[in-house]
Amino acid sequence: MIARLGSVIYWFSLLATVAFSVAVYVTFVEDVGGTDCVLSELDQRLYGGDIVGADLENISSTGIECLHERKSNIPQTVYGDAPLYWLFCILISLVGYSIRYTLTGIRSPLPWASKSSNL
Repeated sequence: MIARLGSVIYWFSLLATVAFSVAVYVTFVEDVGGTDCVLSELDQRLYGGDIVGADLENISSTGIECLHERKSNIPQTVYGDAPLYWLFCILISLVGYSIRYTLTGIRSPLPWASKSSNL
């Protein structure tokens, strides 16, 4: 009975860790930068995807500004306080593991996978 309680606490702590990790990612991690500008069809044809071979003399001034904004605003990922909370998630899983080990004495997190079968 105590062994099952230890296993339930362990699996619940792992489930809580995963759920909390996803919540931290959704809450704290964000992509910043980039641009929302869109080139017109004519500017896209003149640009052609490569600044070296582009016909910059015929691209509109709005298109030139958009290309400059795209080049200067590279998207970046900002993690904020997420690593601190992820450390907390790891501690939750370690506490669950230690409770399970204390109650059951089984070291393997997957005891049925570590049993050797006699074939």
